[in-house]
Amino acid sequence: MVSTVREKLKGFVGHRWVVFVCAMWDLSFAGTAYMFGSISPVIKSSMGFNQQQVVFLSVAKDLGDCVGLLSGKLSEVWPTWRVMLVGVIQNLVGYCLVWLVVTHSLPSLPLWALCIFIFVGQNGATYYNTVALISSVQSFPESRGPVVGILKGFIGLSGAIWAQIIAMINFPDQASIIFIIAVGPAMKFKQENGPHIGEDFTLTQALVNADFWIMFLSLVLSSGSGMAMINNMGQICQSLGDGNVNFYVSVISISNFLGRVGGGYFSEVIIRKFAYPRLVALAVIQLVMCLGLLYYALGLVGQVYVLAISMGSGFGAQWSVAIAATSELFGLKNFGTLYNFLTMANPAGSLILSGFVASTIYDYYAEQQAKHDGTGGTNEFLLCEGNICYSLTCGILAVACLFATALSLIIVHRTKRFYAQFYGKSQNLS
Repeated sequence: MVSTVREKLKGFVGHRWVVFVCAMWDLSFAGTAYMFGSISPVIKSSMGFNQQQVVFLSVAKDLGDCVGLLSGKLSEVWPTWRVMLVGVIQNLVGYCLVWLVVTHSLPSLPLWALCIFIFVGQNGATYYNTVALISSVQSFPESRGPVVGILKGFIGLSGAIWAQIIAMINFPDQASIIFIIAVGPAMKFKQENGPHIGEDFTLTQALVNADFWIMFLSLVLSSGSGMAMINNMGQICQSLGDGNVNFYVSVISISNFLGRVGGGYFSEVIIRKFAYPRLVALAVIQLVMCLGLLYYALGLVGQVYVLAISMGSGFGAQWSVAIAATSELFGLKNFGTLYNFLTMANPAGSLILSGFVASTIYDYYAEQQAKHDGTGGTNEFLLCEGNICYSLTCGILAVACLFATALSLIIVHRTKRFYAQFYGKSQNLS
C-alpha cells in the first residue's frame, strides 16, 4: 500500500506537464541580471564609483550570467535538486557579499572584489536555466522550439516580476533590493525542489524543507519547556518549601513512560480512524503542556503535582509522535539521521528556556528578596522563595508551548492531503 501511494506521487511529480510548469515558475524568478539597473545607482553612490567602474561591474555580471559550462557539466552527473542547490548557494553568497559591502557592514573593498562577488552571485542563475531547459526539452522532445521559446520568455519576464515585487514592498533603501535578489531564489528553492512529502529525504534535502524546520522549531519550544521544568523540579519544590522532591521526580518518570506509550497509541488512532495528520496529536499534547504551565503560573491547588504530570507525560508523548511522523513525512531510508538531528531540538530548547529564561528570572527574584531582607544581593548561593520564583517562567513557557501548538497545526494543514491519500485508501481497502 505504501509503495503504491509513493509510486503514484512520484508519477505525478515526474509528469512532463508538472515538470514544465515548475520550470516556468523557476525561470520566472531567474532573470536577476535584468535587475542591475535597479541596484547600480545605490552601488555607485555608496561606493563612490564613477560610471566606468559601474560598467566594469555590469560586465562581470554579464559574464556570470553567461558562463555556465560548470552547470552544464554538473547537470549531466547530478540530480536536478542538487544542481539547483549549487545555484542557490552561489546566488546567496555572491549577492549577500555585495549587499554587505554596499551597506558598509563589511569594510570597503576594491572594485575587483565586487566584480568577483557579483560574478559568483549572477552565475547562480546559469544553474536554474540549465536544469529547467534540460528537463523541459527532455519532457517535450517533439516541441523543442516552443518549449525553449516559452522558457526563455519567462526569463525575460522575470525582470518585470521582480520589479513589481519590489514596488509592492516599501523598502527603507535601495540597498535592500540587493538583499532580496540574494535571498529570493533560496526561499523559492526551499518550497519547490527536492523530494516531496512521503518520499525519502536525505538530511541535506530535509534541511531545505520548510516542514522539517517548522517541526524542529515546534519541538525546540515544547521540548525545551518540558526540560526546563523537569530540570528545575528540585528548585521549584525548594522555593515552595515542599520536601517531596523525590516523589515528584517519580511522578515525572512514570508520566513520561505513560506519555510515550499513550502518545504513540493516540496518534495512531488519529491516522488510522480519521486519516488525519499524526501531528494533530502533537498539537494536542503541546496544548496540554501549555495548560499545565498556566496552572502553575496561577498558583492553584496542587500546582507542582499538575506540573509534574503534564510536563512528564507531555515531554514523553511528543517524542513518540514526532519520531513516527518523521518516518512518514520524510521516509525511512535516512530515518536514523533525520531522527537524531531532530533530537537536537531538546538541548537547544533546554539551553534557551532553562539556561537563559528560567535561571535569569530565578536569580533576579532571589537578588530582589535578598536586598529586601537586607542580606545583600551578591551571594552566589542566593535562594528564591515563593511561587513568584517560577510563575513568570511558567507563563512564558506556556506562551512558548502555545506557539509550538500553532506551528504543529501549520504542518497539519500542509500535510493533510498526504495523510488523506496515504491512510484514507488503506481504510477503504480494509
